[in-house]
Amino acid sequence: MFAGFASLVIRHPLSVIGMVFCALVAAALGMSQLQFDDGYEGIFSSRTPEYQRYLAFKRGFSDTSTNIAILVRSSTGFDTAALHQLQELALDVHLLDGVEAVFSLFSLQRFNTDTQELEPVFQDLEGEDLDRLIEEAAQTSFSGLSLISDDGKKTTLIVSFDDAYERLRNAQRGLDGLRQLTGAFSTATSMEAVVSGLLPIRERVVQQVRLDQPVINLLGAILGFCVSLYIFKSVWIALLNGVAPVVALVLSLGFLGLFGFNINVINTALPVLILVLASSDCTHMTYEFRNQFRAGSRAEDAIHTATTETAPACFLASITTALAFASLSFSSSPIIRELAIGGAMSVLLGLGAVLLIHPVVFLVASRFRPVGAALTRPLSADTTLKERRLLFEWLLARKTPIVACGLACGGVAVWLSLPLQTSYRFFENINPDDHLVEALAELEAFSGPMTSIEFPVAIAGRGDLLAAQQLAEIGRIHEALEEFENAAFAVTSVHTLGRFLQSQGAANSPENLNAVLEILPPQYLHRIIRQDRDGYLLSVLVPDIGSERLIALSQRLWREIERHPTSAIDIAQPTGLLSLSAERSDKLIKQLVLSFLAAALACPLLIGFWFRRVDFAVFAIIPNLLPVVMIGAWLHLSGNDLQFASALALTIAFGIAVDDSIHVFNRLDLETKRNAGRRTQEVIVAAMVRVSPALITTTVILSAGLITVLWSDMPMIEYFGLLCIATFFLALVTDVFLLPGLVSLGTGRQRKLLDRSE
Repeated sequence: MFAGFASLVIRHPLSVIGMVFCALVAAALGMSQLQFDDGYEGIFSSRTPEYQRYLAFKRGFSDTSTNIAILVRSSTGFDTAALHQLQELALDVHLLDGVEAVFSLFSLQRFNTDTQELEPVFQDLEGEDLDRLIEEAAQTSFSGLSLISDDGKKTTLIVSFDDAYERLRNAQRGLDGLRQLTGAFSTATSMEAVVSGLLPIRERVVQQVRLDQPVINLLGAILGFCVSLYIFKSVWIALLNGVAPVVALVLSLGFLGLFGFNINVINTALPVLILVLASSDCTHMTYEFRNQFRAGSRAEDAIHTATTETAPACFLASITTALAFASLSFSSSPIIRELAIGGAMSVLLGLGAVLLIHPVVFLVASRFRPVGAALTRPLSADTTLKERRLLFEWLLARKTPIVACGLACGGVAVWLSLPLQTSYRFFENINPDDHLVEALAELEAFSGPMTSIEFPVAIAGRGDLLAAQQLAEIGRIHEALEEFENAAFAVTSVHTLGRFLQSQGAANSPENLNAVLEILPPQYLHRIIRQDRDGYLLSVLVPDIGSERLIALSQRLWREIERHPTSAIDIAQPTGLLSLSAERSDKLIKQLVLSFLAAALACPLLIGFWFRRVDFAVFAIIPNLLPVVMIGAWLHLSGNDLQFASALALTIAFGIAVDDSIHVFNRLDLETKRNAGRRTQEVIVAAMVRVSPALITTTVILSAGLITVLWSDMPMIEYFGLLCIATFFLALVTDVFLLPGLVSLGTGRQRKLLDRSE
């Protein structure tokens, strides 16, 4: 099949070039339609119960995901002039399109016992004792957040956008307006205003994803060229070796654009992966092109023979990598399933580019004297032929202890990796040193957490919203959660308003509660009561402490709630964005582990079927599982646990790392057919001597391409790349040092069994 394919390509190079040109035109159109997002809208959506609870919560209450925090710093504190300037800023922000409410010092209210009415705390800035007002403001809150720091030099404005701004594209205009206002404010006053919160951080992630693509892909291509130049000692060969990979990159980006795939934090490394995978396949073929040219074959014969021998391994390697991507479809997250489809199809497109373009490029270019001379020139690496042969003979002479040591290391690594837990933080996709994250941390240090675990509360039997029994029961639960585990959690509910009234010397009566509720903007009102006024919201303010701890805390809080039976109200299980992200991330990461197990099972089976050898299927398991379990052991020992980046990296890197084993098996198969009478040891040595330089080179190319992710400012992408690189190098070590011994022991065992049966 591959011999016929190679003949067809060699006989019709112009047709291949024409086909590729048409494909590149379509790809250019697709690339122009590429969109970028942060994956926030798709990563957690599903039909699962926890997501349906979250949707029900969003239909009934205001969501804080559109809230933006403005941190205002003043080195001298807030005098009358500064407060006037702050007030003007709050008014200007309120006039921006899409702004529903602005919660600031000027939103705080107090109860006038003389008039029996609410009035602003900062009603008259000129004739009041500012120190007393600021102290009163520090002790007054409807939301559980403190609006001013203890030293009186920092304050915050919480800006609530319309719910439509949850979509980042809709929020862009509002964010630009906020930045213009705060920039002008910082320039015109002695204070500094910084915009932060979920929406600005999401925007920053999208900007980084957009910036990463040209940088990472360009650096990947340059480093791939540099590695080829070093290995082949020829600018011409290095340039030719990069043509098909660049075409594969363009085709994959075009495919993603044409079929509506967005580039996001989950798949941003996919294009550079396609680039380096294609470079790896091309390098294997280039080694064989050079070997055939140096053997004196004509250009057509050299290209035909080399393509026929290497194309099957490249084909199978791409299929196993596509299988690794396809295994991600076990996920219930649409965005990860998109990665499964996009990754598998991009790998196959890359394979097509390699098999069609790479032979044609070398066939045409070899007619030019500098290229022909480079292909036939001896390389300095050839002097190591004897050393390589001695190395593999030495390894095979000690195969039993080497294999035993490998199996022991695998067993220890499995035991160490078993306690691995999942871990996820909401802002893990952005650098913690980013000024947006630092500003949010600085704000939360004095105001309290801006994230919360939500408990929707329904009124049983369609009772009165502000009836005494309902208020008493939610107040009892509220206070129990505040004292839970002696942690003094900040809790907000309708009980918070009742406490506020009592602190002002007013009665906690339905009339007074209604008066407070009526002055609240809808965005804040519906953080306390349901939009149809048939229930409340009980919020426990907690920081993003990581998915494992959040899940455990939510469960303990729920058990505490169940310890206090109620008859007038019904409290639902915890929900909200923080709870959803913790619960769904835990399940999604565990689904990725299942994806890895599926790939680990399917790839060896496919290898055995392809070569029609059960022993190859068995031999493929240990050298490729060992690097993964060793990485898993390191994750546990280092305390990093299993994150999205690590779970994705281990699954995808496994599918790629299997490629080395496939090329070893392919060369073993060829050497066995050519040298049927030779001893097994000699065949293994000959195969490893021939294939090992390409294994080392392709590992370096893969690693060089992925090391470009270190230029990204996104920790998740850096982490993904580093784990992949570590897996590739460990796989190279096991394929070079462990796999030959496994094959020798397994083949020897088979022959002994056959001899006994005869």
